[in-house]
Amino acid sequence: MTVINGCSKFIVLGYNDSTAQIINRNTKKVTQLNLYRGKVTCLDISLNFGVVVIATEDGVITVADLYTGDTIRNIMVNFTVHQICITKTWGFIVTSSNDKSGQKFISCYTINGRFIRQKEVQSVADSIVTWSSTSGFDYIAVNLSGIVNFSEAFFLKFSPKYNRYSGKICRMEYSDKMKSLVVGYIQFKCNLVNCFVLYYLFGVLLLSSGGFRRQCEFSNNRIFSQIKSYSIYHACLHTIYIDGIDVLPLFRYRNMLEKSIF
Repeated sequence: MTVINGCSKFIVLGYNDSTAQIINRNTKKVTQLNLYRGKVTCLDISLNFGVVVIATEDGVITVADLYTGDTIRNIMVNFTVHQICITKTWGFIVTSSNDKSGQKFISCYTINGRFIRQKEVQSVADSIVTWSSTSGFDYIAVNLSGIVNFSEAFFLKFSPKYNRYSGKICRMEYSDKMKSLVVGYIQFKCNLVNCFVLYYLFGVLLLSSGGFRRQCEFSNNRIFSQIKSYSIYHACLHTIYIDGIDVLPLFRYRNMLEKSIF
């Protein structure tokens, strides 16, 4: 297995042999997808559009039906895609890729596969997170070598860069309830994961904590109790709840943390 992604209804697995599996979490039905291409490098799920997008190392993005596994279309991008996401409202497919010459790009396509634009960047993205505003615009946060960049998905005009972290960012998630981007990163000290950063919509730093001390007051004088951490093994990060969903198992499955801490 090379990649895993999940949502409230489905889990999708990608493999070295150019296959993928869609697991329905309610019915336990497993749908096999045979892509007949290269190794699966990344994938994303959209419940809003009922599709999964799967990128393979030969530069093809397959858009497949979540419920049947049928291929809807193939997008020939001719780049190796390392990260991919589907935006919430408009269904833009945003990718991080590099060409044969080593140039790196953030690219945007419509859900129908039409190329919109791309922007050259200095490094391949480690992760891309998307969310929508109340006015219906789609935004992305892109982690480029520890620097979080923000942009409206359609225009790819990145805002000034925010905060280079002392450790590797291992996970970014957006909380719809709190309208906040949650960033977890590894502090390479005693092999512990004990750092946590919470951002408001466009990068205003609200919380930065090494030990999860519940003592930070925010501009609106309330503490975000929806996010909880239970520390074990000398305060290493054990559980993160975002909107009631424990996201830490995704860290483990994707091998994004040091195995020695678990």
